[in-house]
Amino acid sequence: MADSEICVIGAGLAGLAVALHLAGTGRGVTCYGDSKAGASLSNFGQLHSGAVYAPVLPEIATDCWEHRTRWFPYLDSPGRFPGGLGLFAEQEQADRYVRAWRDLNIPVVGIDPRDTGSAIGTPNPHPAAAFRLPDVTADTALLHQRLAAHAASVGVRLVAPAECQLTRDDTVVIAFAGGERLASRLIVLCAGTGTVPALDQAGLRHPLALSYLPYGFVPSRIDAPLAYWLDDDMLAISPAPGGVSAALPGRSPDKTGTEPERSRLAESVSRHWPSLAWERLTSRRGIAAEPRGDQADPSAQVIDLRVSGPTWDEADNLIVCLPGKWTTAWKAADQVLAAVEGRA
Repeated sequence: MADSEICVIGAGLAGLAVALHLAGTGRGVTCYGDSKAGASLSNFGQLHSGAVYAPVLPEIATDCWEHRTRWFPYLDSPGRFPGGLGLFAEQEQADRYVRAWRDLNIPVVGIDPRDTGSAIGTPNPHPAAAFRLPDVTADTALLHQRLAAHAASVGVRLVAPAECQLTRDDTVVIAFAGGERLASRLIVLCAGTGTVPALDQAGLRHPLALSYLPYGFVPSRIDAPLAYWLDDDMLAISPAPGGVSAALPGRSPDKTGTEPERSRLAESVSRHWPSLAWERLTSRRGIAAEPRGDQADPSAQVIDLRVSGPTWDEADNLIVCLPGKWTTAWKAADQVLAAVEGRA
């Protein structure tokens, strides 16, 4: 049997943050990962300041702003990046965001809308207002590599690739990796989109579901800014290796995508950034595990099944960690540590 005081299942950005945090208190921690790129390593790679959420999701905006700097040691001089653009077609909407940024103390800088042109052309329609936001695009693969190295340096035992399975014996959850039982006092399930199938496999009742996040990729050799239309249709674009990623708000139950969905995104890209080769846009899918409901819930949540609620089954040795946005994974790590120390 593999023996460790705590096993963390999931070695993405959130799983490593949790493992590193726990190991920093002197606990023995083993972190198991399947070596697959999860949502944080596959999607846009935006280190959010919270600015784009400020008027609609102020708690998440606050969490992003509070915890974003904890990623800075793993990035290449984040302060040197120019930040993202927040663009508005209407001044009234810009004023609404400015009030929210002021309330949350998120520093933004107003810029002349005529200065928003770039290598991919002037945005269309011409913005009524524009701001420089403290958001940056991060190389999440490099960030993950550095985080893993730091975790190993403080004593986290990293095991990957390792396909883990959960089963249940009454109110105790038993974990296996490669057919070998893991003899850990506590299991922290931080497997991202693997969380839902792992709980289902163990027969544990939960309120989670998988949501699919449609976005697109446009191949390009020109530099694109990180930019958000914060009114109009809410198009977001972000530089990506070999091109530009683009997305509109929304979730989909369909993991394969639809042609109307692609056409809607291509139309928005062609209208807002006509210099991009929108006709070459291909559909992609992000994925998230979050509570069922009509509205997306990207907040960090930690559920201690040792103290179960009405929508969760009880488990004497399992904590479930949902980091929400990867920017707020450190908040989730704080919550895991608080739960562990509260039951030490």
